Amino acid sequence: MTQRYSQRKTPQTTAEIPAGRRRRRPAPGRPGVASALLTAAMWACSVGAPQLHAACVENPNPPVLATIIPPCDGDGILGDNLCANDFGQHVMTRPDVATDPTAEVNDQLVVFLTGAGGEPAKSQNLLFTAGHYGFRSLGVAYDTGGLASQLQNICQALTTEPAAQDCYAEGRHRAAFGITGVHTTAPPVGLYTTTIHDTVEVRLRRLLVQLAAQDTDGAWDDFLDAGSCTSLIPEGEAVAECEDDVLWHKIIIVGWSGGAGIAQHIGREHQLHGVIMLDGVADAYSPAGGTDIAALTQGLTGDDVWAVVHDQNNVAGGRPGFMRDQWDALGIPDLGVGTELQLDATTCGGDSQKGTRVDNHRFFVDNPCFANNVHASVVVDNKMLVDNQLCGACTTAAANSPTTNYMLHNAYAHILCRAEKCGGGGICP
Repeated sequence: MTQRYSQRKTPQTTAEIPAGRRRRRPAPGRPGVASALLTAAMWACSVGAPQLHAACVENPNPPVLATIIPPCDGDGILGDNLCANDFGQHVMTRPDVATDPTAEVNDQLVVFLTGAGGEPAKSQNLLFTAGHYGFRSLGVAYDTGGLASQLQNICQALTTEPAAQDCYAEGRHRAAFGITGVHTTAPPVGLYTTTIHDTVEVRLRRLLVQLAAQDTDGAWDDFLDAGSCTSLIPEGEAVAECEDDVLWHKIIIVGWSGGAGIAQHIGREHQLHGVIMLDGVADAYSPAGGTDIAALTQGLTGDDVWAVVHDQNNVAGGRPGFMRDQWDALGIPDLGVGTELQLDATTCGGDSQKGTRVDNHRFFVDNPCFANNVHASVVVDNKMLVDNQLCGACTTAAANSPTTNYMLHNAYAHILCRAEKCGGGGICP
């Protein structure tokens, strides 16, 4: 298929980055979230606030949390993320500024990308934590079908570098942007592909455009640059919302599993504020052997990346080692032997670690509960351990009941707030 390209514009220096608009407070009588689009539920929480810097604090009021359901925006395009529900519902959280007009609202947007076969609605706890700490957050449902298995099976089979890394980069580029042939002119047969409408970039933009119109309290257009859409769109697949481009430099992407690889890959294409990688990626061949996936460009450096690995994740297959190889290749700061922080190191009845070294970027979980689900236990709600249950109980949280009473809440709040303060080239104490 012939493709039409227009050059992406990515701010390269502080002077070139558009100044963020001041966050707006809802005016009296301003309409809230449209009931036809959103179903919102508010949840109470009793977990104390970690000791974080003042710009990122836990709001005592629960955030607004909503799943995004039909109807769609009406353009009738098959595969439109707001019409079709084939990849699960999107999820949004944000501070409840209607209840508390003085609530802190951070300038950054947290975007969660689930892994292969996952759905954002099954990872509401993480988004709920982000909302509690002042972030507007979106769990974007996109086409994950076959992504991880194809990349691991097909790209692994190449066994040479840089061919294997070019293969990984090509598959992730397709998932993120829907464009083929960017990282290899001869992709392996059967490599992941999807329609442009089911990619991360297009779905995120459409979601922001729709929320900007429907949920005015959220001021979602803070993350859109009207009139500057520069997406790469194949001929015959026009996207109606292309008048608004995503302000990537204001976004922190949290990716789990296959979503971690896509998060990192977007960071080489756009100037993100930061990337948080949860139990991913586990490419079988060292990125040091290739030039593609190891590169962080557009101003993103290892200082803007935070990473978590579960050390029980297929230990025999070497996955924790592969992930740490990625960390090294991406330049994620290594503070030396023994300085990786164990997030689940608690005493009976005590809170989980929230990070005693503020400059730490590398974390690990090592809890053996539910050996078959350790990979999911870092982010899938009903696989996450409840806090203060490390004395042999191995109790998990419930599905569809967002809570902050899960073991990694304090740790994830700490990582998110460090990324908010220290990402995008920010200097941390």
